[in-house]
Amino acid sequence: MTRRPGNLVLAIAGATSGATAMLFDLVTKKPIATRVARGILPLEESEDSLYYSVRELCNEIAERMNYTAREASQLSHATVAFSSSRSTSSYERIAAATSDSRLGPTSPRRITWITRGEACLFSSLETTDCIVVKVGTVAFAHAFASGLRNWHTSSRAGGWGLLSGNDGGAYFLGRQLLYRLFEEFDGRAPLALSSPIIEEIGATAETLTAWIRRRRIENSLRVEVSKLGRLVVELAEAGRNMVCRDLVQQAAILLAHSCVASIENLRLRCSGFGRECITVLLQGRLLQGSSLLASLFTESVRNSLIPGLSDAVIFRPLLLTPAAGCLAHSLSEGQGYSWSRIEELLASCADSPGFRVDFNPDVIEILRRRSLQ
Repeated sequence: MTRRPGNLVLAIAGATSGATAMLFDLVTKKPIATRVARGILPLEESEDSLYYSVRELCNEIAERMNYTAREASQLSHATVAFSSSRSTSSYERIAAATSDSRLGPTSPRRITWITRGEACLFSSLETTDCIVVKVGTVAFAHAFASGLRNWHTSSRAGGWGLLSGNDGGAYFLGRQLLYRLFEEFDGRAPLALSSPIIEEIGATAETLTAWIRRRRIENSLRVEVSKLGRLVVELAEAGRNMVCRDLVQQAAILLAHSCVASIENLRLRCSGFGRECITVLLQGRLLQGSSLLASLFTESVRNSLIPGLSDAVIFRPLLLTPAAGCLAHSLSEGQGYSWSRIEELLASCADSPGFRVDFNPDVIEILRRRSLQ
C-alpha cells in the first residue's frame, strides 16, 4: 500500500529496564514497526545518553520499514514518555534525536512530551478519579481528577529521581539491600541476610565494593542495583529470607504513602475528588510479577486512607504498555480521535509486540479481592 503524507504516528516510552518505540499507520489502523530495546538512562543522569538512545531507536524503526528521509513528511505526530516529570532541555534533545534520525527531519512542534504517569493513564482510558501507581526501577503515584476527562489536573508523589524520591521501586530495594549487607559485614547487624545473598551474587565486603566500583565505571550501577532489588522480591516471595520480606514490606508502606499523598494533595484542589470511587491503576515490572508486593501494597493503601475513602477504592492492573498510552495520546491530541475509537484501535492491536503487559495471574486475583473488600 502506498502511504500518504502525514499518515504515520510515532510513540516511544522508555525506562531503565527497556524502551519501546512503535510506528502506527493511520490508514491501515495497525502498527507497522515496533522495537523493544535496552533501557534508557534517566534524564537527570545523562541527556546525551537520552539523545543517542532515542536516535538509535528511531533508526531501528526506520530500518524495519525501509523508511527514508524522503518520506519524512509521512510522520504526522510523535508522543514520547521517558520520565515522571517534564524537562524543557530533555524535550529539545528528543526533538533533535528524532530529527537527526532516519525518521527525520521532523519539526519539534510535531513532538509531544508526556510523563510516564500520563502515558499509563492514556493506556488505561480511565475517565473517573484515579491514581497511576508505577513500580519498576523507579516508583511513583500520580493522581488524576476525572481521569482522561480532566487529565491536566493531577498530583504526583515520588518519582523525582534516585536521590530525591524513588521510594519503593527496584532501585530503592537494591540500595537497601546493599546498606544491609555492609552492616552485616562490619558487625552493625546480625548475619541474617548475607548467607542467602552470597549464594546468589557471591558477595563479601571486598567483592561487593569492587562490584560497585566497576558498575560505576561502566555507567551501569542503576541497572545492576535495580536487579538486586528484584532479587530481594524473589527471595521474599519464595520465603527464603525474612530480612528481604521486611524490605518488601517497607517498600509497600512507602508506596502506599505516595499513593495517599497524591490523593490528599489533589483533594485540596478538587474537593470532590474520590468522593464516589478511586481507581488505583497498577503498572510496572516489579509490581506486576509479585503477589507478595501487590498484597502488602493494597493492604497498606486501605489501612492508610482516611475514613470514608478506603471503601471506595478499586485496584486495577494496567494491561497495556506506556508505549500504547503514548499512541493513544497521539491519536487523541494529534489526530482528534474520539476515546471510543481509540479504545477500539488499542483493543485490535493488543496482541501486537510492545502493546501488552504480562501480569502474574495471582497478582490480578489479589487486586480483584482487594477491590471487593
